[in-house]
Amino acid sequence: MIRYVGARQHLLHPQKLTYPRIEGAFPDPDSLVQDMFSVKPIGNTKPEAAARYDAFFSALFDRVQVALTQYNSDSSPRLPEWWYHYLLDSSSVTLEEKEKYANNRQKLYGEAVNDHETIFTELLKVNTTSDTNDTNFDEVHKEAQKLATESAERLQATIKSISKTGRIIMYFDESHTLFHLPLRDRSSRYAALCRALDNMSKTKIFSLFLSTNSNLSRYAPPRDQAFSSRTSGADGLRAPFTELPFDCHPDFPISQGQYTLATSGKLSFLSQFGRPLFVHAIQLAACQF
Repeated sequence: MIRYVGARQHLLHPQKLTYPRIEGAFPDPDSLVQDMFSVKPIGNTKPEAAARYDAFFSALFDRVQVALTQYNSDSSPRLPEWWYHYLLDSSSVTLEEKEKYANNRQKLYGEAVNDHETIFTELLKVNTTSDTNDTNFDEVHKEAQKLATESAERLQATIKSISKTGRIIMYFDESHTLFHLPLRDRSSRYAALCRALDNMSKTKIFSLFLSTNSNLSRYAPPRDQAFSSRTSGADGLRAPFTELPFDCHPDFPISQGQYTLATSGKLSFLSQFGRPLFVHAIQLAACQF
């Protein structure tokens, strides 16, 4: 999901993020991307699925790059604010596209999904043996990774020329759905996505995986079941998990418009919910014994 969140933006009651929907408060899910990532068949093996994910990232970064050509630093607001309003705008959605896309954001993702199909098909042609019809998906993924990295670097350069920074943060909401439909080689879509993102460590891209599912065991399986040798060879948990359970207070003392994002990290806000301090108290008590 690509959007801008300002420090002064109001926090919403979590139960109202989905239903009943507050108009303009929280965007609908990008159904085309959701289908591609976690619903529709994406390949039989981890390299094949990872190649598709990288093809999508390459297409997405290129589409964002094209969109940024509309930004005018002389007359437009700061890039984050401009981007926020651009995604909600429908001015570039043609009459023929209105049945599929309601605004620029849906169009951006829809075109990226369509473009990724073209990219992936071209990669298959180059890496498929004509006589045996066998495809080397390791090579397909290697080429897709190269395209995704090059697209990311171009986008970072463009952003840096506009706002003096080239950082990109991607987040994957409800990422536990990546475990629902495993691949035929018994690996998960999550493992394939991690493989797709792995090569982007050479770029200034940071990825977050969000989930409302409290079961973290699938993200950090036992060492003998880990999909990465770097993880399987580790003595402890390597994945950085952070929990901020804002919804555990029995009365949930927050109303719409009461707090902003800037206040969410203050102790006076966090101390209302009990669980983070309670967990620390248990740890301190254990240390005393």
